[in-house]
Amino acid sequence: MTTNTNIPNETSTWQEPGAWHKPCIVHVTMVAKGREPIFGKLTHNGTRAEVEKTVIGWVLINQQQRMLELCPEIKILADKVMPDHHHIVLQFCRFDAP
Repeated sequence: MTTNTNIPNETSTWQEPGAWHKPCIVHVTMVAKGREPIFGKLTHNGTRAEVEKTVIGWVLINQQQRMLELCPEIKILADKVMPDHHHIVLQFCRFDAP
């Protein structure tokens, strides 16, 4: 199976050598079961809305940091914890050994 990489005349499969040399960006949304507000509480500080993270919300943030320590080929481009869901934009870059 080939995938168009949006570059004219260039196709590759994800398993081919070199297929991951170019950055790959994905947007992931995690939703709590039943849309329960387990990650935080929506508040307003008088000028803007904020999410006060729960313990589970902070665990989520800490695990993101752990993921970055374990996988240096991953970069977090953006993330947002909401009361009942979490958005994260990840960039995957392959780092070949010297």
